[in-house]
Amino acid sequence: MQERDSSAAPSAPVADAAEPVASGRPMEVRRAVRLFLVAMVIIMAGGFFGPQDQLGFATWIVLTALGTALWLWSLSQLSDGRNWARVFCVVLTAMGYSFHAAMLKGHPVFAVATVVSSALDLYALYLLFTEPANAWFRARTQPVR
Repeated sequence: MQERDSSAAPSAPVADAAEPVASGRPMEVRRAVRLFLVAMVIIMAGGFFGPQDQLGFATWIVLTALGTALWLWSLSQLSDGRNWARVFCVVLTAMGYSFHAAMLKGHPVFAVATVVSSALDLYALYLLFTEPANAWFRARTQPVR
């Protein structure tokens, strides 16, 4: 049996670890998508106390279903790094504000839901235009060479 020399240096080359590659969406984009989803749930819950009384239940259901589908689609596009989806979220938010402003005369629960969801929407929009988000969207839209 051979004895090992414990003082011998390892023969494998040693190199510094590679820098971690940033993969996936930045935290700002992930957080913005979550905030939009929470705001959507809040405004839909508040809708049981306001717009459905003014619009009629069937109309409210149809508008809520269409709005939810549009938001979910735009958020999926946003999560995939589509830069145009950021602008589309601004447009959807502005359209929602005009609709909600017209309905604020109703139940106070809907008014509170509108204020809370509006604050969440504004913060989510801010996050979508921060430098880390801008860099990620720019990188996603540049052609690969």
